[in-house]
Amino acid sequence: QRLLDAGDSTDSMAAVAESAVSEGRRLSSGSKEDLSLAFRALERALLMEPKSVSAMTELGFAHFRQGNLAAALAECNRALTLDPANARTLYL
Repeated sequence: QRLLDAGDSTDSMAAVAESAVSEGRRLSSGSKEDLSLAFRALERALLMEPKSVSAMTELGFAHFRQGNLAAALAECNRALTLDPANARTLYL
């Protein structure tokens, strides 16, 4: 039973992380205040799912929108080490 509960916990953690990624994606295209909230949402997602390619990619997009190209490239390169064919990451 504990293994089943642990699996449920892992699944729900992944779902919460993906929800934070979606929130970050939505917020990153808004105002400067929204962009700040996007960074927090995406960093929260990475705390929950450190290998989340989507969180790394969206964080890269947020850095790009902020004008921080070095950080954007670093996040995208980090994502590409985990998923070299990720179309969204390659787009940036």
